[in-house]
Amino acid sequence: MLFMQSNKSKVDVYHGLDGIKTVFNDIVATKKELVGWGATDRARELLPEFTDDYIRQREQHNVHARQLAVEGRGVLQTEWSKFKYIPKEYSSPATTLIYGNTVALMMWFSEPVVSIRIRDAKIAESYRHHFEFLWGTKLFSAEEILASQVVKQEISHIFGNQPISIIDRKSSRIIRLKNESAADITRIILLPPGGSTAGEYSGELADHDKFSPHPEALSAKITVLGGVAPGRSGFRKIDRAIKFAYYTKRDVELGRKEFFKEQYKSSHTPPFSVVKPDGFGFWHNISNTSNEWVLLVLEKQLAALIPLGTGKIIKSLPGDQQAKMLTLVKDIQEKGDKIFVNNDNPLRELGGIKPDALARLFVAMLNVPDHANHEPCTAVALLLKLAKGSRQVVKVECQAALESNGAPAFYLKEIIKKLK
Repeated sequence: MLFMQSNKSKVDVYHGLDGIKTVFNDIVATKKELVGWGATDRARELLPEFTDDYIRQREQHNVHARQLAVEGRGVLQTEWSKFKYIPKEYSSPATTLIYGNTVALMMWFSEPVVSIRIRDAKIAESYRHHFEFLWGTKLFSAEEILASQVVKQEISHIFGNQPISIIDRKSSRIIRLKNESAADITRIILLPPGGSTAGEYSGELADHDKFSPHPEALSAKITVLGGVAPGRSGFRKIDRAIKFAYYTKRDVELGRKEFFKEQYKSSHTPPFSVVKPDGFGFWHNISNTSNEWVLLVLEKQLAALIPLGTGKIIKSLPGDQQAKMLTLVKDIQEKGDKIFVNNDNPLRELGGIKPDALARLFVAMLNVPDHANHEPCTAVALLLKLAKGSRQVVKVECQAALESNGAPAFYLKEIIKKLK
């Protein structure tokens, strides 16, 4: 346990299962209503007997609870608990619990589990006000937003009767033409409260947790049209609710404060640049700090694409291996980083294929167009997974592609840097 204290608050940080016990016992001892969000039954998975006893203790001491839970997730059901279920767009990796003068944060999926307990009356009061606001707010699902009049009108205005695709990201929805241009594209971005355009890369791209690289963009701009909700015929004005975080240079490591900037944008104002040819915004993220869904329009000019070049690599393989490679290439093109949802390492399905052939294929896949599923970054993740057992092979193929301009230099340099 770590311990910190100031004149106003006391903070305890616990690592492991004993921290769960400490917080749950504290909730019972306080004998005050428990409120919070991120409700889950993870505690029962980790400590089944203790959790059942905790529920009994709460009932004996009349400790009632009101919690927000994500649709489709389990909760600790009791006669003294009320739950409001919210769409998955509002999910959180942690559970926040407020009781008495205490706020507890439960990081269930850390290894080991981390529990943070903050004793501070003002902090607890602030969190409780936030909870009461959320408890009384109607949180619309993505399906309700997409079916709303104002969103349907904007889709028709931008795309007409052309076929569209709706990309379901973890913290956003992206609407685009099914057959996008290779030079200029327009997309609609729908951000839920707290949603963002980055922070969703899979595989090994830990450095990309907060910002998204855009080597395919020569320039790009965003228009914030405003808040959307069912029943509205127009966009609601929002003030300084869209946070634009970016770097002012192209070749810069994340974390370099001198190159990092933030701006807050309002709706019903002129478009603003998120990428410029001089490198401005090459790394950037757009996030929604308001309490409602917001609709943005992205207009982007693309750099000329390098031919994909996977066909020749696949034809050089035996027939059974060709089928495996063709399936993976198709999956990357159609699903992007969603290929990792049910399979954290697709390389397991490619047994028998030599590492140098895999490396050449994944380097070629760095040229795949990005249709909002982070397709090129999926190839990066696969190269880094492959490098765990064939580091030198991956390094040689990336270096060769860099020297021959066979793939975007940004991704190749990133991979080589990581391999060093």
